[in-house]
Amino acid sequence: MNTISGYTAWLVTLDEKSIDEKAKKSIQKLISLLTALDEKQVFSKDASLIFQRLESLAAKIEKKPGKIRLTVDSCYSEILGITAKFFKLTTKNYYQNEWTGYGSGFGTLLGAIIFVLTKDVVYLCCGLALGVSVGLSLGSRKDKEAEKEGRQLTV
Repeated sequence: MNTISGYTAWLVTLDEKSIDEKAKKSIQKLISLLTALDEKQVFSKDASLIFQRLESLAAKIEKKPGKIRLTVDSCYSEILGITAKFFKLTTKNYYQNEWTGYGSGFGTLLGAIIFVLTKDVVYLCCGLALGVSVGLSLGSRKDKEAEKEGRQLTV
């Protein structure tokens, strides 16, 4: 299974064997990600990290076949992170989700600092709301840039 077609075929057979509907959806989501990456010709470059994650997935499923959905979802997230970091390919709203988290953390910190200085609880909520909105707008802008440059995957 050292090729993408081998892993995809293995995932299709795993999907057919699976009884759990949530596990089937997770497997299909991973298959669609691998297909989209193959269309962007990621595997013609150095994709050894992705293959390592897929090998790890196969080993984990053999050891614990009852936790297929969690293992596949974890592998999906890891592969998505690898493609964003090394290949600059993302899914729709990837940066929006990422930057909203950063903004909420920063906004909460800012609100806590102002709360300590003023002893007014309102600033905790205002800091969080401000941070989320700034993170949302920055993430949206980065998603639009990625779409213009053709770096978004259709998953």
